Amino acid sequence: MLLQLVGVDSIDAAETWRAARVQIRRSDAVTLPEGSFYSVDLIGYDVVTSQGRTLGPLDEVLKYPGQDLLRIGATLIPAVRQMVVEVDTQNRRIVVDPPEGLLPDEEPKSAN
Repeated sequence: MLLQLVGVDSIDAAETWRAARVQIRRSDAVTLPEGSFYSVDLIGYDVVTSQGRTLGPLDEVLKYPGQDLLRIGATLIPAVRQMVVEVDTQNRRIVVDPPEGLLPDEEPKSAN
């Protein structure tokens, strides 16, 4: 993303803003297409597996270059379509389908 601030016309002036947080009013936010969400809006949603197991509330969405990670307590789940199968905004629920062994208390099946 490229951002230019009024009155910040040089690299030296821009350096003073390094690591600053940029925020906008919610009313100025871009309307997202169907099926897209602002991650901050999902905090607190209940996260359940497609098998019906409750993992807990979504605590945080961690931003990484490869993909975001959903943090539910100590559990991290990649926020990719293969694992996040439904975001139900009406019921404030996220359904995930993590591969076997990804959840901390699961053991992967052996290949025997």
